[in-house]
Amino acid sequence: MSSASTSRSSWASATWSDSRQWTCGWRWRRTSSTPSAIAIVRECIGAPLRGRACDQAVVDENVSKLRAVLEVYEAIADLSHFTLMHYFMSTEYGPALLGPLPRVKAWWEELAARPAARKVATFMPLDFGVDKKKE
Repeated sequence: MSSASTSRSSWASATWSDSRQWTCGWRWRRTSSTPSAIAIVRECIGAPLRGRACDQAVVDENVSKLRAVLEVYEAIADLSHFTLMHYFMSTEYGPALLGPLPRVKAWWEELAARPAARKVATFMPLDFGVDKKKE
């Protein structure tokens, strides 16, 4: 067995040997916000940019799913979600879903207020640069 295989095997057994760790990892993957937030952003921002009406049924279904995920985030908010959250919070659903979750809302406000996040956000126009392409 190569040292890379040994390292991977050791890492896997060390990381997932405890069933509680495995359960947490499984729950995290199962409750990721990404698919639901992407669907909301795609319908609320992307569809109008492509000349299509927002599919409210898709939004409603994903708002429900995302509400459950954000309740998990109340305890484990992850900074890796900045780019998607930037767009999601520009929809009417972002502030509405975070409003009743004070720790997630505070996390987002603190993250969005950081100088580095504000700088990154300047490169993330809500129209995805579509208007500039027309010029």
